[in-house]
Amino acid sequence: MDNINRKLVLDEVYYTQLIYYIHHNPVHHGFVKHPDDWPFSSYSIMLSQKSTQLERAEILTWFGAKKDFLKFHQQDQEINRNDFY
Repeated sequence: MDNINRKLVLDEVYYTQLIYYIHHNPVHHGFVKHPDDWPFSSYSIMLSQKSTQLERAEILTWFGAKKDFLKFHQQDQEINRNDFY
């Protein structure tokens, strides 16, 4: 697809911020009040037990555990949104 920008993820901080950016983008744009409210997000899948092709265990382990994933997403994270374009 020509209109998709790709950026290689080589930095651990960027990877963590990217996950937050993806989950909070609908909140940032005012579509929903919480990432869990956006039906097209992987956020709720990360917290569920439903079968998925996503690497749920890898993501949750990245943050430490499910509770740490939740805590991270509940805090306002300082990210430069221009880094993701």
